[in-house]
Amino acid sequence: MSHKFFTNDIESDFIKQFLNKTPVPIMDVAVDGRQIYSGFKYIYNGNIIECYGDGIVGKTAVFGIVDSAENAPCDVFTSTVNYYDQKTHKRLGKYLRYYRDTTGIDLMPFYNCFNYDNFVDFYLTNDGYVLGSSDDYKVLAVPIKLNMKYTIAVDCPSEVLIKPVFHYEFGMVKSKNLVPLSDYTTAQRLSYLSFNRPIVIETRAEPDHANEMYDKERYLYLAIQLPKNNDSSLVVLEGDWTKNYDKIFSADYGENKEEFIQKQNELMYRDIGLLLYSDGTSYAYSDRLIEYLLLNVITSQETIDGNIEYTQRNINAKELNDYIKGTWTNDMRTALWYKYKNWMSDKTASEKNPFRVVMVDMNGFVDKDMEQAFLEG
Repeated sequence: MSHKFFTNDIESDFIKQFLNKTPVPIMDVAVDGRQIYSGFKYIYNGNIIECYGDGIVGKTAVFGIVDSAENAPCDVFTSTVNYYDQKTHKRLGKYLRYYRDTTGIDLMPFYNCFNYDNFVDFYLTNDGYVLGSSDDYKVLAVPIKLNMKYTIAVDCPSEVLIKPVFHYEFGMVKSKNLVPLSDYTTAQRLSYLSFNRPIVIETRAEPDHANEMYDKERYLYLAIQLPKNNDSSLVVLEGDWTKNYDKIFSADYGENKEEFIQKQNELMYRDIGLLLYSDGTSYAYSDRLIEYLLLNVITSQETIDGNIEYTQRNINAKELNDYIKGTWTNDMRTALWYKYKNWMSDKTASEKNPFRVVMVDMNGFVDKDMEQAFLEG
């Protein structure tokens, strides 16, 4: 089940209250393997750092510690409407990115970056864009981040144009030399798209204007141009969620542990709910997200040893001795994922019990579907 925009229900009210009580730092979080830019401050490993030389964190970036992350300035969200609107949705995305980058738990597959915003002062062409409106097309506005991959699912039997743009209330955002920053991004043309075969695009900063683009990132959108009469569902997920974690990593990941964990996050998500059906409605988030926000999922952040021990008892017996009692490990997550992926694929068991739980948004953590599988398995 997924939740609609513009609703006034228990879930939307909970999210508004949750966001109101959860301040989020204004600055971004620096993550190993990700780009940072000189002249900007970030949160990194419990500290505030300042970047002195553009580069990849942990490799080529030059930075120094300037303060404790406890002193990072934060802002607080306040909603002025009684329904789930675009402002609330955008703030939820900001929190989920902060949570992902500080805990390593990626909830973005449960969040649709699209929020029903659109542009009316320009339309796209193969060469870029033209100022003005179009009678034939609609241009959807999806808030995005630089240097990230996005999975896009939509049904459209005719041409689709996609282009990152820097746009605010007065039009295209201009660079210091008065050239619109959107002129430095490229439009992609696709002859058609199918919801069941999502595509992935990557938003890269143009090297000569990277710092300025990052400075204006709050105005960055993915413009998606569709025929005006297109009524398909649209899902835009941050990250590449088109792959599956088909076989276990065999290499010792000692010195490449961070890279291994990142691959885990990218590849262990299976049957993402937002990508499973298209009914003409673009949903805001899956109900799996609510479980995580309510802390009803056993994850690497679990603080109750008994919950982890309960999880360990549901791993194959021969692997159980490999784990420290009551301590979560990434190996444990991998073992859980494989056991229940195979359990879901067991056709004989499915024939014997056609009412077995069907696990959606499976990723190796213990949500309500995984817990039901424990009981049935």
